[in-house]
Amino acid sequence: MFSFDFNWKCAACQHQRILNFYGTIFSIR
Repeated sequence: MFSFDFNWKCAACQHQRILNFYGTIFSIR
C-alpha cells in the first residue's frame, strides 16, 4: 500500500511537470 501511494504521488509529480512544460510552450507561442 505504501509503495502504491508512493507511485501515485510520483505519477502526479510527473503529470504536473508535463502540464508546466506544455504551459510554458503555449505561453511562448
